[in-house]
Amino acid sequence: MKKIFTILVLISLYNITLAQDVHLSQYYTSNLSLNPAQTGNYKGDVRAVLNYRSQWKQVVEPITTAMFSIEKRIPLMNNIFGLGFIAMNDRLSTYGLQNNKLYLSGSYSRKIDKNIIGIGLQGGYVMRSMNTNGQTFPGQWDYSTGNFDPNKPNNEATFKDIGFLDINTGLNYTRQINSKKSWSVGYALFNVNNPVYGFTGAKEKLPFRHVTNANVNLPIASGLSLKPHFLYMTTVGASNIILGANALKTINTDLAILLGLAMRGGTVNGDAAIAVIGANYKRFEFGFSFDFNMSELSKDTPRKSVWEISLVYTTPSTEVSKSTINCDRY
Repeated sequence: MKKIFTILVLISLYNITLAQDVHLSQYYTSNLSLNPAQTGNYKGDVRAVLNYRSQWKQVVEPITTAMFSIEKRIPLMNNIFGLGFIAMNDRLSTYGLQNNKLYLSGSYSRKIDKNIIGIGLQGGYVMRSMNTNGQTFPGQWDYSTGNFDPNKPNNEATFKDIGFLDINTGLNYTRQINSKKSWSVGYALFNVNNPVYGFTGAKEKLPFRHVTNANVNLPIASGLSLKPHFLYMTTVGASNIILGANALKTINTDLAILLGLAMRGGTVNGDAAIAVIGANYKRFEFGFSFDFNMSELSKDTPRKSVWEISLVYTTPSTEVSKSTINCDRY
C-alpha cells in the first residue's frame, strides 16, 4: 500500500508540476513574481531579493523553486517609475523536469494626494526541459515477473526541450494614510499571450493565471506594527488562498524581529498552516517559513516538510523629501 500511495503521489506531483507556476509562502517578499505593477514599490533606490523553496522531500525528490530579482525605483516629481529583472528556476528532480524563466519588468505609478495608482508590464522567455532517463512507464511493466523492465521500450512520445515568450501585466493601488499606516490592493494577469507550452508538439496553451493580493500596515504600539496580508491565485481547475499576518517589533535603530502566521488552502480544502520568523538588520531582511501540512495527505505523510527562505537587501533612498523653507521678512 505504501508503494501504491507513493506512485499516486508521484503522478499527482507530475501533473501539478507540468503546469506549476510560481508558488511561495513568503510571496510578499518578491514584487516581480507577485505583480508587475509592484516593480519599484518599496522605500529605497535598488532592491535585490533571493527566494528559495523546498517541498515534499520526504515523499519524493523535493520540488524546488529558486528566484533572484533586482529592481530600481526612479521617482520623478509625483511619478514613480520601476525597472526590474527576475530569474526563476522550478525543478522536480524525480522527472528531470525544470522550468527556467527570465523576465524584464517595468511599472509606472502616479501619486495623487495620499493615493498611488500603478500599472506594470512584464515580458520574458521560459525554457522547459525534461529528462526521461531512469524513469519507468506503464509500457515497461513485465507481467511475467511483476516488475518494471527499464530495457523495454517505453512507448512514450519524445520530450523535446521547448521555449516560449510569456507576457504578464498588473495594476496596484496604495492608500498612504500617514507615514506609518497604509493599505494596498493589487491584481495581476499572468500568461496574457496564452503561449503554447506542451513538450510533444501538442498545441496546449498555458492558461491565464489571476492573482489578487492585499496588505495593510498597522502601527499598534510604540515600535510594534501588524501587517495582515491576503493572496488569492487561480487558474483553470486550481486555486490558492493565503491569509495571514506578520508582527514586526523594532528592537533598536538597526534591528527588528518578525513573527508571522498564515493559513493556505483552496476554495474547498485546507492545505497548510505557515509559520514565519525573520529579522531586519540595517538594510537586510531575512525570513524563514515552514508549512505544517493540514491536507488529506497529512495522515500518510506526517513528516512531509515545506520550508522556504528569503533574503532582501535595499539600498538607501536618495529621493528628496518635500520641505518648506520660510522666506525672510523685512
